Amino acid sequence: MFIFENHGIVDKEYFSYGKFSRNRSFPAHVHRTYELVFVCSGSLNLQVDQKKYVINADELAFIFPKQIHSFHGKFDLEVLIFSPEIIYDFYHNFKYFAPVNNIITKPKWLNYDELKSIYSKKAALYSLCDLLLSTTKMEPIDRTSNVTALQQIFDYIGDHYGGNCCLKSTAEALQYDPTYLSKLFSKYTGISFTTYLNNYRIAQACTMLSITNMSVSEIADRCGYMNLRTFHRNFRKIMNCSPQVYQFGNVVE
Repeated sequence: MFIFENHGIVDKEYFSYGKFSRNRSFPAHVHRTYELVFVCSGSLNLQVDQKKYVINADELAFIFPKQIHSFHGKFDLEVLIFSPEIIYDFYHNFKYFAPVNNIITKPKWLNYDELKSIYSKKAALYSLCDLLLSTTKMEPIDRTSNVTALQQIFDYIGDHYGGNCCLKSTAEALQYDPTYLSKLFSKYTGISFTTYLNNYRIAQACTMLSITNMSVSEIADRCGYMNLRTFHRNFRKIMNCSPQVYQFGNVVE
């Protein structure tokens, strides 16, 4: 599980490429970078702001800075994240806009492994910008305060998911009314605060199961589950397999 909120904040020419597979969940998040998500095989359920998409093989999602997005499914993915400064002219012209449709067909000429220099990266990315503009229209956005509030919520959960984190404690820490926070969160993410928190915790558990030698009980404790039975129940509900099965790479299809 990877959350990308901080990418591109310091490095003005940030460019990161990675491949992901298996049955995975990427909870809602927002950041100042662009993100390209390409489905190599399988299918992906993607939500961008309040729009929902099902992306199939050879399709690409072009996600803009400050767009709240989440995705899950059984897939092989290529994910490219880059700072707005790499395509400064495009970013400057459409800073306060977002695509009506975030999905385009990946051009056959695009090969991330061949993008070695900053010039080849810019050339490829500007070509994708041109393809996007020829495919869909742009619509104005005006939700700075809402994005800021959601960013605060995401940051708080990221810092406190391993402890006694809940809607009430988050609202108190951020000085929001709990009812307002709950409605705002559901409106822009499409899920409840509690559902997001459980998905975030399980996503973090998946990472720990994949890259550490910690026991399941220790991982459950680090992810904020005081009751191991609750951890197992939520893990099975979200991942469709047990933590032990996931740990050894035998995810049930």
